[in-house]
Amino acid sequence: MLLTVLLPSRNRKDRVTPLVAFLVANWPQEARDLYEIVVLDNASDDGTAEAVKAIGSDRVRVITNPVLLPTSEQNVVNGLQYARGEFIWFLGDDDLPRLETIGHMLNLLCADAADLFVFNFRVMDGDGKLASVAQIRGADGDCDTNLPALIRRIGLINVLSGWSIIVARRSMLDAAVAEAIMARSMIYSHCFWFLTCFAQARVRFVAQPLVSYRVFHSTGGWEKYTEERGVSYLHAWHLGVIKLYRYALEAGLLTPHDIGSIYEYRHDATRYRGIDEIALKLIEQADVYVKTRIPRNLLTEVEFTEAFDFLVLVDLSIQDALFRIRDMYNLLWEKPDLGRFNQVRYHAARGRAIEHLEWRKSDLFEPYFVDFYFAYSVYRVEQRWIAVRADAGHLNDSVFSQLDPRALPPRVLVEPTLEAIRSAIRQAPPVTEPVGQKPSMDLSAAPQAQNDLSHVLGLLEHRTQQLSEVYNSTFWMLTLPLRRTVILARRVIRRLRHLAR
Repeated sequence: MLLTVLLPSRNRKDRVTPLVAFLVANWPQEARDLYEIVVLDNASDDGTAEAVKAIGSDRVRVITNPVLLPTSEQNVVNGLQYARGEFIWFLGDDDLPRLETIGHMLNLLCADAADLFVFNFRVMDGDGKLASVAQIRGADGDCDTNLPALIRRIGLINVLSGWSIIVARRSMLDAAVAEAIMARSMIYSHCFWFLTCFAQARVRFVAQPLVSYRVFHSTGGWEKYTEERGVSYLHAWHLGVIKLYRYALEAGLLTPHDIGSIYEYRHDATRYRGIDEIALKLIEQADVYVKTRIPRNLLTEVEFTEAFDFLVLVDLSIQDALFRIRDMYNLLWEKPDLGRFNQVRYHAARGRAIEHLEWRKSDLFEPYFVDFYFAYSVYRVEQRWIAVRADAGHLNDSVFSQLDPRALPPRVLVEPTLEAIRSAIRQAPPVTEPVGQKPSMDLSAAPQAQNDLSHVLGLLEHRTQQLSEVYNSTFWMLTLPLRRTVILARRVIRRLRHLAR
């Protein structure tokens, strides 16, 4: 058998039953004997198993766990033993498969094109409205690569945590490895399971969306999960992720620099650096404690030190933000109830920490930066060298959001080698001024100055948008915009004076 559709579910009869019926009715007839659907019923008490069996298809089996497994990860790993297909498609019970891609997927599997397939996806909100047409943009369609390289381009957790876009060779999925990783931290463990099992395997990113994901708001299940385990509310997103990253370091799957260079995709297709998000979750965790006063929601000094040491290990430049976050926790450790004066100090430290992290957003592509060459910034991205001219503007973001970047000459150049990119830059037409305007500085003579000026102006625009996004404290609501404006004004003046010399 070619493919097993592994479908974990619990108490979602109204979702999983129509999904199974839809797949059975619409599966390509010429491939009807090549697949099976295995529903992993995780001790449901709403009649899920009976409803699915009533579909009456010989392509469908239901495996019911007699005892509830706490997480979807455990349910899937336990269900591997029931799969008979050469490949496994992990499908969420609330995601919508795209029929036009299923045929393409089957062709790829029959051609043995890779060992692991990572498909593109669409995003829908909880009401079923389309929020994103194609989450990951790839200029040249499908892309053959390896998993570590793919992670550096599209992220690790936010993309791979979605089961439904993963189709994997069953023989390479080691359940014992999954168990060992889950012992570190349960949530997101499957991302690192895939990384471990397929680190040296053939991987293909498929540009066509395989499913449309639904984005739901929390219904309280996470609160119950953390309470039962006695961990902080956001544990999975800070200490939990750190434990998984440490596993990857110990196993030689990633280096500290790799971890510090991973940028994740949000559901709105914007990107953020993974370790910055961990630091933000430490801030949110403190806020949760201030709001709830539940003792388990306050990290201990040992827990915070574990997070601090790891984040500094992978990127020393984040320590300034962490010092401010530690100031927040010091106040809570000394006096958990926070008087009025300490509340002001708490919000002051919080504001400075977020300010440090916000500034870092402007350096989204810094890990790829190599050097300035004439009027271009030169970047190294996997098997490509990219040169972006100083006047490229928004094209910069567009180029780096592509999995396989495409040249947009003369502002964006893409070549396979450093020598080729330098040659292309030398042959590119010079920067010209619009008719009727005074000529600006000669970019070929002063590339650094032009890039600095563009960078500062970009930061100024970003900060202007941030003036309204201040914190809940009235104190900061009054003072922070003014302080930011003064800081930016001084930096702009300093840069302009330097360029005028």
